[in-house]
Amino acid sequence: MSSVETGRAGYRIRLAVVVLVIVIGVTAIAHSVGYERGHRYGRRTERKRPEVTEILPPPEARDVAGVSIPSLERQIEWLSAFAPDAESVESQRAVEMRRTLDSIREELKRAGGEWHAWHQEVEPFRRDLAALFESVPEDRIKKQLWPARDGFVYSVNNVQLLMFGDLEESRGSEPNISPIAGLIHLSRQLREHGIHFIHVPIPTSLEVCPEFASDHVPPDGIVAPYLRKALNDLLEADVEVIDLLPTFMQARRQDPETPLYLEHDIHWSDAAVRMTAEAIAARLSRYPFVRQGQKAAASYTTEVGLTRRKGKYIEALDNRDDYPVIVVAHERVRLPDGSLFEPSDSAPIVVMGDSFAYYFSTNHAMNGGISAQIAKNTGLPISQLTSGGMLPIELHGREEQLLGSEVKVVIYVQDLRMLVPQVGWQLMHLRKPK
Repeated sequence: MSSVETGRAGYRIRLAVVVLVIVIGVTAIAHSVGYERGHRYGRRTERKRPEVTEILPPPEARDVAGVSIPSLERQIEWLSAFAPDAESVESQRAVEMRRTLDSIREELKRAGGEWHAWHQEVEPFRRDLAALFESVPEDRIKKQLWPARDGFVYSVNNVQLLMFGDLEESRGSEPNISPIAGLIHLSRQLREHGIHFIHVPIPTSLEVCPEFASDHVPPDGIVAPYLRKALNDLLEADVEVIDLLPTFMQARRQDPETPLYLEHDIHWSDAAVRMTAEAIAARLSRYPFVRQGQKAAASYTTEVGLTRRKGKYIEALDNRDDYPVIVVAHERVRLPDGSLFEPSDSAPIVVMGDSFAYYFSTNHAMNGGISAQIAKNTGLPISQLTSGGMLPIELHGREEQLLGSEVKVVIYVQDLRMLVPQVGWQLMHLRKPK
């Protein structure tokens, strides 16, 4: 073949490739337009975008650092338009929140549909609490210990929390705000930094095990309607919540022999920790980076650790010698390389919280607890930011760990009794370190 013929053949091949590319592009555009028109006029209805308007704020732009950012609902609409065959992370988040909100609203509906009336129906239970509370010695109250039946103990704050009314309306004096407003503000602050926030309130032992305090437990077992309203209010304000109360109550019904709280202590058991970590990991699986990490989760292993102790508040009593030492078992987590779990200084997931968040990891036991269990279920490193009784105001000065460039999700594991209005629930402004 001559050089001229070779050149002509090469030209024809290049021309064919160009024509093929144009055809593919036109076909894709036609398909997209056809889908959009069909979707708009109702001809393709097999994949409906989840309805999120009851959870998310109205579709208006917000201004952050001088930049107008569309509302979350509008962003979801755009994502659905550009990726109609795949649910976005945001839409999955909205669906999960809607499911939780619907469950709480169904509880309210069964109770008559009005929060205050539901609260009044539980008055006999609260009367028993008040009577028993008056009989508790002053030294026990000062040490936060409230003994109940059969050796069971509650926190004094457990009782105070149930005696409270609507938490959303309890603000205290300036500069304090309501706990509900504080959590809403924290969630919005993190979202402005591109970080998702998930609140994981740990039900109080008084909610899950009310029979040790009174014979007047309602048939549905719910003794704190206004705490259910608190979660409802957070969800309606676009704060993601993992509601553990139904899970814990069902676990007790199915296996009453496995305690969810430690004997002579108000903190949760290792069984409750593992149950919670599984719920958190299931929620996190909407993120592609978590699904990728979960491929390595099977390589994590566990072993049993044992701790001998009397209980956090028992050890503070003058008559602590009257109480026996108990053995507490918990899982210690090992990484795929065989080393024991330790929180990472830098990770895509940050676990913040109070003593529930560090139990079995930094006190009484090591290499376990909620962060280790989340790591085991996700196959990812976990950063931990905790302190006893932690409230959001304590994040000042710790923004470097909370707002690092690698952080994608912050999980706030919090003892629900910390929602008692108190000093420390204040507006705060997170600033990323320079």
